[in-house]
Amino acid sequence: MRPLPKLLSKAKIMRGYHCLKNIYLTVHHPDLEACGEKGSIVAYYSQFESSRISEMADYSIEYSKKIKSLLDSIVDPLPLIRDTVYDNEFGCSFSLKAVAPAIWGGSQSYDRMLVANGTAAQRAFEEIINGETPTDRKHELIQASLEYCKKDTLVMVELVKWLFQEVGLVSMETT
Repeated sequence: MRPLPKLLSKAKIMRGYHCLKNIYLTVHHPDLEACGEKGSIVAYYSQFESSRISEMADYSIEYSKKIKSLLDSIVDPLPLIRDTVYDNEFGCSFSLKAVAPAIWGGSQSYDRMLVANGTAAQRAFEEIINGETPTDRKHELIQASLEYCKKDTLVMVELVKWLFQEVGLVSMETT
């Protein structure tokens, strides 16, 4: 792991402690009940994720209320990162795709992934549901989409652990 990016203000990170102290990571699961009613859902750039959740609720009358209840559980580390951390390797971007490799190096890069960002994921989905897409291509895109989701989830877990370490909530030995 490369040296950590410069912390602009330890005091600002401590204020972020209140945002982070009760985080429980909810892993995507096809059963809505897996989200539970306690804890938080960590979503980087929650504005986008909240919009997608709201859209899903609009399409599901049966589960609309339960889906919308997820919105109150969303915790977004992006404002905390934007206000307290900067590294030149961010390249003037606070995208998770820029922040992760800047903090942890190339092992957390999204480069060379077939599906490497949200736009690519949307395009992959369109191709997957297109009846003219060959089956082997669909399988390739499904696998690439799952790898992208897995990477995003693991990077988010590492980001939250890193933030906890930076504010002294978790020592390196306990992670």
